[in-house]
Order: sequence, then structure tokens, then C-alpha cells
Amino acid sequence: MLQTEIAHAIRAMDCILDGEIVVLAPDGRSKFYDLLFRREWPHFIAFDVLAIGSEDLRHRPLLERKRRLKRIMPPPELHARLLYHDHVEGRGVALFDAIRGQDLEGVVAKWKRGRYHTDGQTTSWLKVRNPMYSQMEHRRDVFAARRSVWTRSRRRRLCSRLSWRSVRMPHHVTISARVEVAEEMVWRADAVQEPSATAKVCSASC
Repeated sequence: MLQTEIAHAIRAMDCILDGEIVVLAPDGRSKFYDLLFRREWPHFIAFDVLAIGSEDLRHRPLLERKRRLKRIMPPPELHARLLYHDHVEGRGVALFDAIRGQDLEGVVAKWKRGRYHTDGQTTSWLKVRNPMYSQMEHRRDVFAARRSVWTRSRRRRLCSRLSWRSVRMPHHVTISARVEVAEEMVWRADAVQEPSATAKVCSASC
């Protein structure tokens, strides 16, 4: 399972990563519907780190957190399904033009010195969507149709099952609602889509 592979691949005994779960095409682009309908094995794309060991990194600047994240990522030759999402500095317009040409969802801009906010109100990032993104078409209809077949009791049973797994499994991924201008900002192509996730990676003693 993906969470077990993340736990074995990361070069840390305990950490909290921020990233997104995605299914990748051979050319590296994401395939939203393959992820939604579980047609392919997913990857976890990490673009931030909240903590390593007992050290809370949320108050540290973004670029420092990115450097710390890169150090604990698995080496490329491992071919793990845990990948590091790099960024570019100060060239957001050029990056946005490039992602439109590749039919990607958009770009995300973050303050270089921005802290990681968890209060639900403050943010240090900005998302710019590609209005011509082809995989956005009919997405709302798909989610509306899937929600309509769920009853309240089935939701409760599923939530109960997910909570049990996150407590009992030694290696687990806790899903949370996270998504990720000028010279003071860094940009990344938002080639990955919902669901986004925070991965808590623990040793067997957790």
C-alpha cells in the first residue's frame, strides 16, 4: 500500500509531509479520473514538510522547509512512489504559459519566507487555475453523482473504519484537506489534483 511504501522510502524515522496523491501518465502528467476510479497505482507528491522527528518546522521559512524535505526524500534510483515536487523562483508567468501548453491544472505561488499556517484562516499561497484545463470538464457532475449514492449511515461506517486504520496501522497516511508573486515568491506547477493529503510517517513504535 502507498502509506507503507512512503514509510519505508522516506529517510526519517518520524515526519509529517504535505503533498498530494496522484496517478501519473508516462509523460509525468497527472490523470485525475484514473486516480478517482483507482485504475492505476498512485504516487505521493511531497512539496512541504511540517515536522521531522520532534522538530516542528511550521514556523520556519518555506525555502528552508523545502531544503529539509529534499534531504529526507528517497534517492531517484529507488524508483519509489514518493516524489519530491520542485519549484521555480520568480518566473511564474513563464511557468503558467508552459503548464497551459501541457494541459495542466494551474500553478501555485508561495512566499519564499512564508510560514506554514494551520489556523484555517491565514495562508501564504495563491493558486492560479488554467481555465482551459481539459480534465476539469464534468468534474463537478462526477462528484455530485458519487455523493448522491451515499447515505448518512454509510458515511458514518466509512469514517469509523478509516479512524480505526489510522490508529492501528504502524505505517499510515492521514488524509486532511490541504491544497497548496514576483521575486519574493516561488512557483510550482499544480500537475497534481485532489485528494490532497498530509502524510504522517512513523516508525513501528508509533
